[in-house]
Amino acid sequence: MPNIEPLYIAIFIAIVIGVVWYFQHKKDKHAQEVGDNLLKKAAGDKRNAGALSDNASVDEESVPVLTAADEDPEAAAGAAAAVSTQPLEETVSVPVQQPAEPVAQPVVSQDALRAPTVQRRKPEVDPAVEAVINITPLDGSFDIRLLKQRIADIEAEPLLKDLVRVQCFDKVSGLWYDGADRVTECTQIYLSMLLANRSRCVDQPTASKFMIHAEQFAIELKGESETPDSNEMIQGAERIQRIIQAFDKRLCVKLVAAKDIGEEELDAAAKACGFVKESDRYQRYVPGISTAVFHILPPQALGNEIELSFEVPLMAPASDPLSQFFAIANDLCCRIDAVMTDASGNPIGSRAASRIESALKGMHNTMAEHGVPAGSRRACLIFSAD
Repeated sequence: MPNIEPLYIAIFIAIVIGVVWYFQHKKDKHAQEVGDNLLKKAAGDKRNAGALSDNASVDEESVPVLTAADEDPEAAAGAAAAVSTQPLEETVSVPVQQPAEPVAQPVVSQDALRAPTVQRRKPEVDPAVEAVINITPLDGSFDIRLLKQRIADIEAEPLLKDLVRVQCFDKVSGLWYDGADRVTECTQIYLSMLLANRSRCVDQPTASKFMIHAEQFAIELKGESETPDSNEMIQGAERIQRIIQAFDKRLCVKLVAAKDIGEEELDAAAKACGFVKESDRYQRYVPGISTAVFHILPPQALGNEIELSFEVPLMAPASDPLSQFFAIANDLCCRIDAVMTDASGNPIGSRAASRIESALKGMHNTMAEHGVPAGSRRACLIFSAD
């Protein structure tokens, strides 16, 4: 009678391999679905109706490319090369478990973050997203009283509120200042107007009002200036709006607790993680960025769920924003006894996190190719909320 034990062994091994393959395949498919669901999750407002991947990849020609240099109008010629070669962070970020006793994060003053730099060696102007007017007062004609009055007038103009910036060069100190309070003898003035951001876009009345104030500056200060064409300003504003529509995305996750999250519990947890409460949500600011980067939306339909999100265009790849995001999420989870999930309630693991990281890198690359590197001064200007 033949020995059939080897046959049984072979069949048994084949069954084991098949079972292992099936469950591994099912696990991989689940991780892929979790990543896809999270990438498709919108931020809960009208400006995030699409997936995280940018709209520019669908129709590249519809999204403008900005090439003028950030911060320095004299460096415009070399800006395109500098933008396209911006290095990206190569490490893959995955969720990491926080210690059992999370450490409270210091709350950074919102006013301190939004306060502009009072002095600098070079003016902060970006001709690609701002209308810039350079005024040079004639020698011996400087009048500090008239200068301060003109600045006060332009700051009081409703159409120009929060769009126009006045920078003055002080001959005595050799520095540029916002406004004229610290200026002894002004020999050069930059008037700059942001053409568009998330909530506003320069139109014909706004452009005309800016031109009128610029002409009054030049006349009263007996200065020479070159004013841009108002039609070019409108066209520039429309280009910037298309860029904003293409790249204005938030990445969101849900933090689901075992029980309803009380108002006091959430308030304590959010503040311990460095958030401040503004209106109906919690915001966390990052030094150097005037707009809140991280957001917590309190429970809405379900009392045991909160939403955590971050503004993708506002953080540079080198700062490893996804690791920061997951660290905050895990910290909050420890404090309110919750788990991090996608929009469908699927827990987020390392595989899903890697897929999100890959999508973020793709968006960062595309933003850089269009002249708006994530986290740059230019991106922070046009993706500001007001």
